[in-house]
Amino acid sequence: INILAHDLKNPLTVIIGFSELIIEGSRAGTLSKDKEYLYLNMIKDSGARMRQLIDSTLCYGKLKSGKYSLTISEFDLANIAREAASYLSTEAEKTPISIYINGHELIEEMEELTPVMIMGDRDLILRSVGNYISNALKYASSLIEVSLRERDEDVLISVKDDGSGIPIDHIDLIFGDYYMVPGGKPGTGLGLPSVRMIAELHNGKAWAESEEGQGSTFYLRLPKRQGA
Repeated sequence: INILAHDLKNPLTVIIGFSELIIEGSRAGTLSKDKEYLYLNMIKDSGARMRQLIDSTLCYGKLKSGKYSLTISEFDLANIAREAASYLSTEAEKTPISIYINGHELIEEMEELTPVMIMGDRDLILRSVGNYISNALKYASSLIEVSLRERDEDVLISVKDDGSGIPIDHIDLIFGDYYMVPGGKPGTGLGLPSVRMIAELHNGKAWAESEEGQGSTFYLRLPKRQGA
């Protein structure tokens, strides 16, 4: 609760602060259209961040309860990766980071992706891939590579960043509830545990490999069909 409250307080402070600037500037007639546009975008981005935090926490709670019922359908995993990356494209545009999916750069070349069909809960798998990409955005220096590899019975999803990597004595702990690497970027510590639980619900597996100074790669293995 303390972690979540702290993470919600930051965007809320931005929303209140820029709202006050708009109100004061409008009353005094000193607020230009350019500044108004800038402030409103800051408010919008902060609100979206709050919604993301709340959605992640609610999803984690449902998964942790052990009562989550999967909604199984067939869908294209390449579209899932595209959609997850597109949700985060605004955040990526604020940085020098490029996102590639199977060698194709986000937005410009996405129509060239080969379909990868799979059975599973579409919303949960979208959240898993989104959590991986969001996590990579925190640590990448310039590049995130998403890979979808179809095998005989399953599909292997990997998200690789070119960041500073994870200390070897922490790599086995990062999928634990609320765990955050000391000195790492702020977060709730719920994203990776959620991916782990989603993988287990699909009879799959989530794990990571990393080397300090060489970046990290996060993996999600999913059977093509449930029961496989």
